[in-house]
Amino acid sequence: MDEKQVLSCPGCGASIAKDTVICEYCGSRIKGGTGRDEITTEEYIKSIKRQQENKPVKRSGVKVAIIVVLVLGLVGGLATGLFYLVKYFTNKIPSAVSAAKSILSNQEESASKEVILPAKLYYSSNVDGDFDIYMLDNPGLKPVNLTKNSNAGEVGFCFSPDGSKLAYISYVDGFWAIYLMNSDGSNPEKLTNNKDREEGPYSFSPDGKKLAYYLVINKKTGIYSIDIETKEVKKLFSSKESEDQPVYSPDGSKILFTSNIDGDFEINIMNSDGSDVVKLTENNTSDFDARFTPDGDKIIYSSDQDGDFEIYLMDLDGNYLAKLTDNSTTDRFPAISPDGSKIVYLTKINRSKKACIMNMDGSNKIELVDNGADLRIPFFYPGI
Repeated sequence: MDEKQVLSCPGCGASIAKDTVICEYCGSRIKGGTGRDEITTEEYIKSIKRQQENKPVKRSGVKVAIIVVLVLGLVGGLATGLFYLVKYFTNKIPSAVSAAKSILSNQEESASKEVILPAKLYYSSNVDGDFDIYMLDNPGLKPVNLTKNSNAGEVGFCFSPDGSKLAYISYVDGFWAIYLMNSDGSNPEKLTNNKDREEGPYSFSPDGKKLAYYLVINKKTGIYSIDIETKEVKKLFSSKESEDQPVYSPDGSKILFTSNIDGDFEINIMNSDGSDVVKLTENNTSDFDARFTPDGDKIIYSSDQDGDFEIYLMDLDGNYLAKLTDNSTTDRFPAISPDGSKIVYLTKINRSKKACIMNMDGSNKIELVDNGADLRIPFFYPGI
């Protein structure tokens, strides 16, 4: 076929033979001429559309290219996300492990500081509005209010040696009087009935027959004892000043007490009948809260000789043995557990009082009670 016999398709412009009826490239029908009217309107519109779409083969290539780009972008995004995810966990997992170890360590440390009380602890607090007597059997348990049905105010002081009776004071009748009740708070019984006097029991005699207490008469205090059964009262010591906090020795032969007969409060000791008074401390500061150790060989007490009240230990002659607390707070009212292993005391920081416990040598101090209220005179149940 020579060049004169070659024509162009009016639909797509492809070279076709002169006798071509249908263009093999675009499908246009050829009716013997090359003009616009030699193909049908439908075929012409289709051919123009195909030209505008730049042929199907090229269109598929664009789609493939777009899909490839999208896939590559998705893969790249996933790879990038995976990279940062791995990096995140690489950094976080050790931190999480470290945090877990820290938590376990703290739990172990906390567990190592868990307190098992050697005996039930009693104290008074106004956490419910008025003073009541509370019993703490275990630091992990809620304290039991033994006098919650009274709105008069009660402050506990000590137990009888067999643990059957608890001595306390109450204002239930409009004046402070000494009462006894069972250790579970039942069966309260009034022991004294002096409307014009203030009284406070501090210690039972070892045989449980007598109770040593302070009595305030005309703003002056003295040391007295009362027979539990007969209610007979005996004055043991009274000066022109003030005496307080009488405590029997474990064998019942001696009584410790405080007195400000010389101008400041000092710790004194006397025979249980009130004779032979001896001063154990003598300084220009205040000494309070003296208690015998269970073996009767030593005495713990509180003193502000270093500027604030701390807990000290001395022998029966008043010789200094040890300083058991040493801080900038007020530490007072020590009570020794029946087995002699622990000391509970009250510490005051600003206006807040807390009950703490420590070993007899002053080590391992741990907080027991912090209820945001006032606390008074802690003491132990004499048994387990």
